[in-house]
Amino acid sequence: MYQLEMSDNDKVIVFSFIGMETLEIVVSKKTEVNVTMKIKVSLQEEIVVVGYGSQKKVNLTGAVQNIGIKDLATRPLTNASSALQGKVAGVYVMQNSGQPGRDNGNILIRGIGTFNDNSPLVLIDGIAGSINDVSPMDIESISVLKDAASSSIYGNRAANGVILITTRRGRKEKMHVEYTGYIANQKATYLPEVLSSYEHATLYEEAAKNSGKPSVFTADMIEKYRSGSDPLYPNTNWQDVWYNPATLKSHYLRLSGSSSNLAYSFSGGYLDQEGVLLGTGFKRFNFRSNIDAYFLKNNKLHFGINIAGVYSDIEESASGTTALIRGLNRNVPTAVVTWPDGSYGPDKNYAINNSGGFNNSKRKGMIGNFHTDYEIVKNLKIESNISADFLQSLGKNFSPYIVQYSSIANYNNKRPTLTNSELTVGNDQTMATTLNAIIRYSPTFRKNNHFNILAGYSEETWQNDYSDGYRKYLLSSQPELKIGDVSTQTNSGGADQTALRSYFGRVNYDFKGKYLFEANVRRDGSSRFAQDLRYGTFPSASVGWRISEESFLKGNNMITDLKLRGSWGQLGNQNINSYYAASDILSTGSNYVYGGAFTPGVAVTTLTNKSVTWETATQTNIGLDVQLFKKLNITASYFQKTTDNILMEVPIPITLGALNTPFQNLGIMENTGWELTVEYKDKLGTDFNYDATINLSHIKNNVADLGGLGPIYGSYSILTEGQPFFAFYGYEAIGIFQSAQEISASPKQSENPQPGDIKFRDLNGDGKISLDKDRKVIGSLVPDLLYSMQLNFAFKGFDLKTFFMGVQGISAYSSLELVSPFFNGASGAKWLLDRWTPQNPSTTTQRVFLDGVRGGIASSYYLENASYLRLKNIELGYTLSEKLLSKIGIDGLRIFANVQNAFTITKYKGFDPEKYPGNTRSDAHTQVRIASFGLSVRL
Repeated sequence: MYQLEMSDNDKVIVFSFIGMETLEIVVSKKTEVNVTMKIKVSLQEEIVVVGYGSQKKVNLTGAVQNIGIKDLATRPLTNASSALQGKVAGVYVMQNSGQPGRDNGNILIRGIGTFNDNSPLVLIDGIAGSINDVSPMDIESISVLKDAASSSIYGNRAANGVILITTRRGRKEKMHVEYTGYIANQKATYLPEVLSSYEHATLYEEAAKNSGKPSVFTADMIEKYRSGSDPLYPNTNWQDVWYNPATLKSHYLRLSGSSSNLAYSFSGGYLDQEGVLLGTGFKRFNFRSNIDAYFLKNNKLHFGINIAGVYSDIEESASGTTALIRGLNRNVPTAVVTWPDGSYGPDKNYAINNSGGFNNSKRKGMIGNFHTDYEIVKNLKIESNISADFLQSLGKNFSPYIVQYSSIANYNNKRPTLTNSELTVGNDQTMATTLNAIIRYSPTFRKNNHFNILAGYSEETWQNDYSDGYRKYLLSSQPELKIGDVSTQTNSGGADQTALRSYFGRVNYDFKGKYLFEANVRRDGSSRFAQDLRYGTFPSASVGWRISEESFLKGNNMITDLKLRGSWGQLGNQNINSYYAASDILSTGSNYVYGGAFTPGVAVTTLTNKSVTWETATQTNIGLDVQLFKKLNITASYFQKTTDNILMEVPIPITLGALNTPFQNLGIMENTGWELTVEYKDKLGTDFNYDATINLSHIKNNVADLGGLGPIYGSYSILTEGQPFFAFYGYEAIGIFQSAQEISASPKQSENPQPGDIKFRDLNGDGKISLDKDRKVIGSLVPDLLYSMQLNFAFKGFDLKTFFMGVQGISAYSSLELVSPFFNGASGAKWLLDRWTPQNPSTTTQRVFLDGVRGGIASSYYLENASYLRLKNIELGYTLSEKLLSKIGIDGLRIFANVQNAFTITKYKGFDPEKYPGNTRSDAHTQVRIASFGLSVRL
């Protein structure tokens, strides 16, 4: 309680306190003013989580970017990987699918660095784990370690960068209860328009004539499709059958606080997401408890216990979502969904789904982490950390007995297609353990020389056991193995295990907070490699110069902070698709006859190279950090990264028989690029606050060496020296043939082209188009530019948050179903209506035909510009006044409305551009637009 006497001329009260943000309140005719002051965090005081510790942001010499997650609690994020999209320069998050439970993003930090697994190392409170096993609402902050200097302390698994997640803990405050919940409506962001049954039948007849194939649709049938007068001649839009709006519900509850020597945080969450695609859905329950206890004088002894668990349940079609969507796109509009008597039409997936078929995956995980640290004497501390992480996945895939009639003739004559029931079950469980021991020493010599010295030891083990079983002809619709036919049963199983042992150390030094130096080294041993080659040593060094601390800039009101930094380091990578690349493995199934009797046996079926060892990534980074007027922050970096000794499976001579190929250290990959982050924060008057953040990054990828293996070809791609990783590869399309005369005057094509077909460029000028001489790199999976912009506004109790993200200079290849005319019996997209005909001599859209070979020819005709700008998120919220809430015992209440994937600007015509560009078929689950409404309450 306070009381002030003010004159009529006094209009503003200024509240200030050490460590708090200054607050100005316009009094006007107010007789009562309540004030809540916010903690002030300056650039000099901001703390960033780094490897095995934390540092002041101003003292960082590596490329580390930290993001707070306070604005993500109310976004309808179903996984934590999506929280990184567009938030960190140099980090590319591809959300390949919008399917519930499988919409996790693939994260690339500074590009594709290897031919193998490019996933970054993710550590949750210091323990390796999956980023999507932690609820976005439980996250306090995320630090992304991008360069070798900041990552090398993690050595063997840090070649693709490191993501450090810190979860929310109890603070020194009274007990609080908080709840955040929302309900949302979902719909597909974009689905391509498809032909109607009349259009399909008309174009099909035209394609049959063009290809010299017999007619299927008579004029009478086509008229029935046009008029819609006969239910046996429908106009079925299969997208309307399979895709429908769906709901999403989320609830999160947290209890936190502290006593004199105990801090605690307990939280639990529930997510229930129906799928916009029929038969799909996802449920997740998660909980987390973080407890910290302090003992002895000055809290010298600390114990921490973290226990977290997750249970998830994914539902989808028995055939799997990818196969289902591909089949969906093969369905034709002239086919019925069900016949007049309710029996199923030709769509097998629809029949299975509506008869109780499913593919279910249940996932149960539990992790326990015990941490202790003790300050022996001032500035000398020891720490230990031990954790166990258990994960079990239970899968069940069931297809019931179904009866279908695939055509009018079959239906009228009652000749059904029968599909017998079958069931597959699987059990996969994993146990991972981690032990860390660390000693820290932080002496200061002669006042201005500050050191931080760290030494540590780490052991990690991982073991996996799996089994599965299968039976057909189940006696009822109950999906249980025991009621299946024993004579049809099969089963399999196995186990794998790996281990890592590491020693690491770090030295930080700064002189007067002006000249900065850091050195790291880690020595790792991996059980994946042979005894003599399993250890690798990964060093790094970085320096920084805080120019703003020099006398010629000290006290400068314009340049309030200026730092130049540089780093060099090496990192290792062991993540390949083999746990035993240097070990001889016995495989079952090598049966033989011994003594006249059939005998089961085992044999080595994979050639082993005992000389394989680590991939090594060497990275150099130069950066500049600038703060102007205490409002504008600029962070810029330039980097070069070279990965050599890349592990590749090398082809073997056919004379060696049917043996699996061995690994060798052969390839080299190069990445160069730059990153820029600009942040501005200011206010107008006392009530209007705003801030803006822009992230830009450019990465150039190059395959420098394939070890003499030469080009490796895919259906639409090539891995070759001097080009980006698996670039798109095919003929260069230069138009559409308009006449027989033009075809005769052009280089000869082996597919016997007709007017309306694609015209290809003769690259070598030999007068003919050939596979070996006239194909070229036509596009890249690697974008030229990643960019994002975040704009936030707040006025009194209202706040508006917008987040844009985009990709520029990226190609996507779209072919086959819906794109290539009538491929695999499919129909086509609406753009085929603009096809070439003698009456419509199109120069951009080929004629229609019934020719699977012609439709599968790889060329730039099917390559599209997949650049896009998307309003990824927009949110409007209102926070009720504390004065009003205090009367009913509530500390805070905010209501909000949010739209995720609000709109997209793109030239990409086929499907949602935010998918993996290498997915060339129309089988990716569309992204989802989510409109939500919810509230957050704090008691």
